Amino acid sequence: DGHTRVIEAVDCESGLNAARRSRPNVIFLDLQLPDGSGEDVLGELRRDAELNDVPVAIVTSRVLSSAERERLSLQAQLVLQKNELSADSTRQFLSLGGR
Repeated sequence: DGHTRVIEAVDCESGLNAARRSRPNVIFLDLQLPDGSGEDVLGELRRDAELNDVPVAIVTSRVLSSAERERLSLQAQLVLQKNELSADSTRQFLSLGGR
């Protein structure tokens, strides 16, 4: 229908619950969450048979080393620092979720 619905979650547990409940087309994931690591959430998503093919964009304010960026890129389709996030990168990523 051309509309995008956004579901927000504030921590690891509510994010995983929301993803399991809503089966999103794409997920934007912060690495620093109040109750744990976004990297742990990414691992859980990849182990979940219902969610392991959902494209994930890591978006973080942390400055990532090239090794961290490379490691995250093995499981996420996009790894960005928040200052790299733009309308173009968001549109391009959202187009991956057209399943």
